[in-house]
Amino acid sequence: GDNNYDGDEGEKGVFHVRYNGVCTFTAYDDKLHRFDGQRLKLKNDIIHNQIKGKRITISRYWDRMTHSQRMTCWIALDEYLSACLIDVHNLKQLNVYDDDDDDDDDD
Repeated sequence: GDNNYDGDEGEKGVFHVRYNGVCTFTAYDDKLHRFDGQRLKLKNDIIHNQIKGKRITISRYWDRMTHSQRMTCWIALDEYLSACLIDVHNLKQLNVYDDDDDDDDDD
């Protein structure tokens, strides 16, 4: 169907880092979170502590998460840490693939 989320595209759940540094991941339920609005509500509820996200433990990570769920976590964690560099440490994100270095051409 049109709203079939079985493919590898898109997030598989909500990744969240609590204030104490604990990382959580709550997988989308095919029946409860079929539509974008339902997914957004789950995300907002977790971010605003209306719903407690599922803590990522070693056993949950290895035994109960699919590869695509783990990828959702890796991507979200990368975005979270990049935002921390900017917001907390005032460091801009570096493009490691960009060869144009403005400081080199001052002859």
